[in-house]
Amino acid sequence: MNFELGTVELAQDKMFFDSMLFGFMTATLLVGIICLLTTKYIAKITKLPYRYYFPILLGFIVLASVQYTGGWEDYLILVLASIVGILAKTYKFSRPALLFGFILADRVEALTIQMSNLYTFDRLVDRPIFWSLVLITSIVFIWGLTRKNKLDYA
Repeated sequence: MNFELGTVELAQDKMFFDSMLFGFMTATLLVGIICLLTTKYIAKITKLPYRYYFPILLGFIVLASVQYTGGWEDYLILVLASIVGILAKTYKFSRPALLFGFILADRVEALTIQMSNLYTFDRLVDRPIFWSLVLITSIVFIWGLTRKNKLDYA
């Protein structure tokens, strides 16, 4: 296409970004249409016993896991994540909540460091939004602990 990646000209080329946007939106629309047309057939896989497609699925999971570095550490993390998932299922801990916590932990840590650099505890106590957030968090936490009809995450 006669351009070099990382150049200033590429960042200013409006035609390049328009082409990328058009390609992305077209591909998204095409995949959406294909999924709508084949949903009935794709859903039939749930009627198959998992022992038939489990080896293929396991192969995809292992292949995707070792794409990061390709070292033994990737396998170790896969095994540890699998053990955590099995323990979460055994002890009826919400696996989606665990996944959200894992994904959001980096962002929460960065925002906590940013807040602690901007405000001291004395300055936080004077802010009404701080007390509002503490109150809302406490109410949700207590409600979650005392709810009678807890969901079964098995």
